[in-house]
Amino acid sequence: LKLDLKDLFIEIYSKVGQRLADEQDHREALRVYTELKKLVQGTPDASLVPKELLADLHYKVGYADFEKGDYNDARWNLSNASEKHNKDPFFNTRLGSANLLTGRYQDALQAFTAAVRINPEMEQALLYRSYMNLRYNIFAEPYIANVFNDASHEVPVGNESEDEDEEDFSDSEEDKDESGDSKKDSDKKKNDKKKKTPQDNRIASFDEFNNMLTSFQDEFARKIELPEYDDIANSEVPNPNDINIEIEYRYATSTRIFPVTIALIRKFNDARHQFDSSLNKAKGNKQTTVDDAKMSNFVKLTQFRNQMSQVRILSDQDKTRRNKLFALLRNMEQRLNAADADLQAAAKLKSEYKDLYLRTSPLIQSKVKLLSEATKAIQKDLERTAALQDKALHYAEQQLREIQQDINSGLNISTLVKELNRNASDQANLDRGILAMEKALKIEIPAEDLYWAASGRVRQEENFRSGF
Repeated sequence: LKLDLKDLFIEIYSKVGQRLADEQDHREALRVYTELKKLVQGTPDASLVPKELLADLHYKVGYADFEKGDYNDARWNLSNASEKHNKDPFFNTRLGSANLLTGRYQDALQAFTAAVRINPEMEQALLYRSYMNLRYNIFAEPYIANVFNDASHEVPVGNESEDEDEEDFSDSEEDKDESGDSKKDSDKKKNDKKKKTPQDNRIASFDEFNNMLTSFQDEFARKIELPEYDDIANSEVPNPNDINIEIEYRYATSTRIFPVTIALIRKFNDARHQFDSSLNKAKGNKQTTVDDAKMSNFVKLTQFRNQMSQVRILSDQDKTRRNKLFALLRNMEQRLNAADADLQAAAKLKSEYKDLYLRTSPLIQSKVKLLSEATKAIQKDLERTAALQDKALHYAEQQLREIQQDINSGLNISTLVKELNRNASDQANLDRGILAMEKALKIEIPAEDLYWAASGRVRQEENFRSGF
């Protein structure tokens, strides 16, 4: 009886599904055939629900969902139809659009690229792909700006103290100076003077370096501004949710690694003399005094090793993060060039896109040129500073080994530090690179114009750009 009922259900579902399909009720037919597929899966009746039938129903329902604006459902249904229809450039373009409108830029790129590969004259896919690459760059630009925001702050190197203003103790609380000012007024003038004097930010110790890493963010003047992109903020196309940009590199943080390494070199050099001095003082006294001096030196040496290890880790992390930064910059440059090439190809295929190309391409090319100039200059500077950092680390580690092994190679620390600082002071490439980067990021490209051209729709009047 159980088998008879199952056969009966299979027959009913099959007939109902066929009738719904004949009546063009594709959505309900898809629901019925999906249930029927579950019933016949793994049985001889599996042929009642051929893959091609389900693919056609997903195709038709997906198109209907897209027209209604149900882009998530459209993407799901069209994806289920792709096995049969992936040779159709129009289908791939619609699938790419559905992915784009649900924030799946990677899948959208694959679909648009498939459409263009099948039909190189598929101008709609070319425009969509051009738009998508521009949107990726707009999405990535704040990450790049954050790398160099506040990067102009200079951190002096050394542990020498600057001469302070001499404090005036001539007035008591009751006394007046010759001008009749009280001590309170005199202090106020002095404080006002101090406010106008730039604060000395020399790095003298590793602990000071650690504190600066957590407090420096609000101390700088540079701020790379980005275009508002109001039309992007109101776009029906969301930002990518399948692309995770992780750029942990910050130039302002990176600049602290070299000064603290110099500080460690000086610290280790001073420690050598202090260790020798402490042992010399302890000699001639009781053995416990010598042992105490040795133990104190051993504790300090352990601290030095830990500090050296932390600086080495920071330096290695800095290199890895810098490489990720340049990989992103190269990717942005490639995407801009690809966007321009696709837009040009679409304009050659249809004259109605020529004006859009003539207005947009110069902006893209200007951005590419400045971005390329910035990348080369900044990369050159960071490679130079990385080499200096490696040299400074080498000397710091050499100093530490000599302390541990109680040897003296005769290394002239003062001359060494002066040489390193002199080489580190040349920031011409960096300044030129950051300036070019600022100019590149400030160029606003009308990406939404490409989207509306690709979708074949007219923009709402309030969203029109002048000249569109």
